[in-house]
Amino acid sequence: YLDSIGQIFGLATDDSANVYLASSDVYLYPSIQPGGIPTGNIYKARPPLFRAEVFATLPNTGGDFNGIGNIVYDRKHNQLFATNLEDGKIYRISNTGAILSMYDPFVADNGNNGIVVQSEQIWGLGINYESDSTKLYFPRISGATRELWSLKLLNSGAFPAANTHRRELSTLPGDEVRITDIAFSNSGQNMLF
Repeated sequence: YLDSIGQIFGLATDDSANVYLASSDVYLYPSIQPGGIPTGNIYKARPPLFRAEVFATLPNTGGDFNGIGNIVYDRKHNQLFATNLEDGKIYRISNTGAILSMYDPFVADNGNNGIVVQSEQIWGLGINYESDSTKLYFPRISGATRELWSLKLLNSGAFPAANTHRRELSTLPGDEVRITDIAFSNSGQNMLF
């Protein structure tokens, strides 16, 4: 697939066995990234053949470590969320590949091409169904500060108003400069990152 879809980092599956693959330059192998394949593509591979086709394209100029941070499928609302390292935003994508909306939790991007500064980079995403609400979780790392944030989605699955995200944890363990994935146990009571 490398010669037709390029480097892939984020993966997600939906309830119909479709596989979503997110483009990335996180591996720092520009010499093997085929020309003309944007790092903002999300591909969908449908059963039974699982041939990857462009599903959605986020605005992204590529470059070292740039691309899509990760993706997660929201089974309750049949939609996908993706983080974009180019602008520090979270994108909400319909099951047909249409970009429905964006949410920028931190400082607005300065508009420069390439990956945003570390404190604006959102990598991993996790979705959890808590009682009657759906919450989207994401990390923020800035120097030695390692935090976990959440965003409570509206009942429709849409993003809430701007600046309604909240910090859940302010001292995450570890010393890695990025947290690239978040997952929850079947009960929703345990988080893995």
